[in-house]
Amino acid sequence: MPIPFNPDKQFLFRVGCHSFPVEWDTLRTWPKLLEACEEDQLDLFKFMELHQAFCCIRIIKSETGGAEDYPPPKLEPTSCPIEHACDLFTYHFKIYEFAARYEIGTLHDLSFHYLKLAADQMSFPLLAGTLSKLNHDFSEQEQTFIQYMEDRAKMVGETITTEDHALVQEDWQFSQTLENFLIDKIVIMQMEIQQLKAAVATNNDESQ
Repeated sequence: MPIPFNPDKQFLFRVGCHSFPVEWDTLRTWPKLLEACEEDQLDLFKFMELHQAFCCIRIIKSETGGAEDYPPPKLEPTSCPIEHACDLFTYHFKIYEFAARYEIGTLHDLSFHYLKLAADQMSFPLLAGTLSKLNHDFSEQEQTFIQYMEDRAKMVGETITTEDHALVQEDWQFSQTLENFLIDKIVIMQMEIQQLKAAVATNNDESQ
């Protein structure tokens, strides 16, 4: 038998001893989020860690929605720079995904700002491979990030290294999907283009 809907006992997020009940008056500022809560979608934050959910809720409840309400991430310590870059990107990406889905403007802008800062530190193959692992389906609400990825996909001014290719190969071994196959082919073609440009530049220097 389904449990009767009780607005007073509905939670945005709940894990262990941590729980954040729905504040209906506050949510009227965010119609999409309010609608989701009224439809009794209790798993709004099911893909988030506690700290990510806490960040979202602070912005939702904030009157200013400033950067001071967006706390720095708490990540598992790692000595691997690549792993840290991926973790940092993923942390902000999950918040951005939530903000875009429910059209929470202030959270959307803040999370994309930090998301872009993290993504700018990653090579395109690493960024594309990380998104592939997340198995993310882009939605029409994520146009800001889609445009960013379209620009990054051009790889203007970006040099692809053998390390990038090794990471793509590792992703292929991890998950032999069409997506990873195409990323691998793109990386190989980009490296070949770089080699051809380098050869042409060398020939031009020798002929002068």
